[in-house]
Amino acid sequence: MSQKTNFYQLKKLTLVVIPTMENAYHDLQDFVAIMPPIGIASIAATAEKAGYEVSIIDGDAERITLEQTIERVVEKNPDYVGSTIMTATMDISKRFYEGLKDKMPQVTVIVGGPHVSAIPERTLEEAEAIDICVIGEGDQIVPEILNAIGNDNGLEDIPGIAYRKNNKIIITKKRPALNNLSTLPLPAFHLFNPELYRSYGWNKWVGGYRKPIGVIFTGRGCLGKCNFCAVHATFGQGIRYFTFQQIKDQIDYLIDKWKIRVLYFQDDTFTANRNMVHKICDYIIEKGYNRKLEIMVSARVDTVDILTLKKMREASIRWICFGVESGNQEILTKCINISLLSR
Repeated sequence: MSQKTNFYQLKKLTLVVIPTMENAYHDLQDFVAIMPPIGIASIAATAEKAGYEVSIIDGDAERITLEQTIERVVEKNPDYVGSTIMTATMDISKRFYEGLKDKMPQVTVIVGGPHVSAIPERTLEEAEAIDICVIGEGDQIVPEILNAIGNDNGLEDIPGIAYRKNNKIIITKKRPALNNLSTLPLPAFHLFNPELYRSYGWNKWVGGYRKPIGVIFTGRGCLGKCNFCAVHATFGQGIRYFTFQQIKDQIDYLIDKWKIRVLYFQDDTFTANRNMVHKICDYIIEKGYNRKLEIMVSARVDTVDILTLKKMREASIRWICFGVESGNQEILTKCINISLLSR
């Protein structure tokens, strides 16, 4: 069998949001948000660009059980399955992949996310059903993994992964963060059903809408150095930004195709780059989107000023989620190395 034939036989990728809502929120499920998973959408886009057939199953958004999610994956009959794993979802992810491998022992399981990036070796030790760990951003790594396996090549030359070989765990050399985010395609929004997603219950108190909701990242990473945060394990140090054109394209797509009424800029610190904030706000106002949208962002109190806040208000940013880590200066000093109590 030629390498090319093998490549085209192994080309189906299913990305999964493993359902955890019932486990985590119980009676509050109807109040919390269900956001489109943009990290998965970005990986889906680069995999599609590389020639793979990609599907997404969102167990939380579809309100299906763990067993039903497994059955949905089996119906798709993919060659590869992947998901994001947080520390809080490691146990349920392990159960999911054990159940999936019982029904599809041949499927290759690829996982990423903060937990996996922080402790890839331990992830593989604790979950035999997981085959490959992505350390850091998966946009470039996942297509490289699929190409290597599809062409019967080894994985050792792919930086930023952990995998098993001859009953040993191999961790390849570190991959630097993707500095040029302009190389990434538009996230694969077309693989989602926008009707399945909604914002928090409190969004309805102001604008009367929880959906349709869109999610956008203007950049990746954070300027902070909080020692309890996993953002650096995935995105590295500092912030890298998408181009202004990429951000405009995503806003336009979500307004035009999804007809969104709520928009969440999901950056860890949306206001870290005030010039970018003003450009985005001016664009939203210029296009008249501020008359259609209720916008939510996350920020730090030391990255805003009155002029920026006024501009954000004019652009229909109604909610700012500030990180309030502690009211104790000793904890702030030890964990975040910052003094805010005097302000």
